[in-house]
Order: sequence, then C-alpha cells, then structure tokens
Amino acid sequence: ELFIRMKGAKTRLSLLDALVTPKDRMQLAQELGLDWKAIDYHIIRLNKYGLVHEDRAFGKVKLYRLTTWGETLLQLLKEFNREMGGGARSAGTEVAAAHIAR
Repeated sequence: ELFIRMKGAKTRLSLLDALVTPKDRMQLAQELGLDWKAIDYHIIRLNKYGLVHEDRAFGKVKLYRLTTWGETLLQLLKEFNREMGGGARSAGTEVAAAHIAR
C-alpha cells in the first residue's frame, strides 16, 4: 500500500475540521464525541506542529483555533479528497498523517 496508516490521524483531521470556528476543549469533545482528555492529547500534537493555536478566553478556559498552516493543510486535504472523487477520505488522512500523527 502506498500510504502508511498512522494512529490518531483521523481524529486530528476531525479536530482541524472542527476548528474552522474557534472552540474550547469541551465544545470539541461534545462535537466530536470524545473525552476532553483525548482532545487535550491531540491538541498538544497539533500545536507542536503549528497547526493550531491556543488563546486564553477567560479564566482557565482556552480557545483553540487553526493557524494559517492548519487552514492551508485542511484546504489541501479537502481539495485532494474532491479530486479523488470523494472516496479518498482515508487516503487523504494517511497523507496528512505524515505531518500530524507524530
């Protein structure tokens, strides 16, 4: 197989897609049906590679948003998916995994 599957890539791509609008970890957890601890784990990874940015909203609540690089990557993956006829969601996930699943 041409692409390598990496654990967590699909979840991280879902997070990127959800962060088109800035959200806190509880909003992300509800939207994606994940535990907030899982959200924290993946957000740390995405932040490490410069795909998301953390903003303090109020008190201890942090809002997360896509960086320019995160927006660009998400757009490229959506275009790739469209060009592949919409059936390449997993292939797109695997391509992105090289950058976001480390």
